[in-house]
Amino acid sequence: MEGITEIDKTAYIDECKEIVRNELDEELSDEMLTIVTNEIMDTCLFIGGDFKKENIIDITKQYVTMGGIKRIKKAHEGL
Repeated sequence: MEGITEIDKTAYIDECKEIVRNELDEELSDEMLTIVTNEIMDTCLFIGGDFKKENIIDITKQYVTMGGIKRIKKAHEGL
C-alpha cells in the first residue's frame, strides 16, 4: 500500500497491550488481548499515527464505544 509506513509491531506490543488492558472495563485472555491490541495498533498505523500512548488510548476508547471489542471477540470465539 503506497504511502503507508510499515512498523515492526513486536518492539511495541507489550507496552501497547498494557495500555489497552488499562483502558478496558473487562478482562480478556492474554491471547485475546494480543489480538485486540494488534488490531488497535494496525488502526493507528492505518490512520497515519504511531504507537504513542495517547494514540493507543484514543483508538481503544473508540473500539470500546463503537463495539469493536465485541466484534473482535465474536470473530475469534473460543479463545
